[in-house]
Amino acid sequence: MKKGILVLFALFCSQLAQAAPEYSLTAFGAFDFSAPVIYDRAVFTSATAGQIVFDSKTGSFYGLPPGTNPTPAVNWLQLSPVVGSASVVNTSTGVEVVNRATIAGSGSPTATQNGSWISSITRNGAGDYTLTINGYSAAPSCVCTQHAGGTEVICTVSGITSTSVRTHIVEAGSHNPLDNDYSIICMGPQ
Repeated sequence: MKKGILVLFALFCSQLAQAAPEYSLTAFGAFDFSAPVIYDRAVFTSATAGQIVFDSKTGSFYGLPPGTNPTPAVNWLQLSPVVGSASVVNTSTGVEVVNRATIAGSGSPTATQNGSWISSITRNGAGDYTLTINGYSAAPSCVCTQHAGGTEVICTVSGITSTSVRTHIVEAGSHNPLDNDYSIICMGPQ
């Protein structure tokens, strides 16, 4: 639940930054936040710009962009995942697909993933992997991070297309490539 809320919060902040660049957000480390629960955002008139609420009438999270009035209800951006799917409602471009996986990078790389969005993994060299992906109509946005334990590493992504993502793992101190487990999240248009 917390990871889902964090992804939703990041989506809201990215939409907020697109609407008003002066409201960009940089976050370091992990954080939690709470959102007030209201019955109907259409009658919630005391909201302030940037506020996130959970509307129990619709069962969804909503955010109020800067410079907008809380009434009418159409000024609120829906941030909730669609119940029963891995999709997120995005009011400007349609359905966004969010996928995650843990890659075991030692030996023959394998993925533990939600669904089957990664069809294969190619090891190009030490710490250098190409993931063949599916389910996106255009290049998704992807991030990767060290999986728990072991050597401290840096994980980066490059060469992202609608069908592949290349990841690179290097040791944090020396920047030497090495095989290591890592986690990846990709989000993009279906």
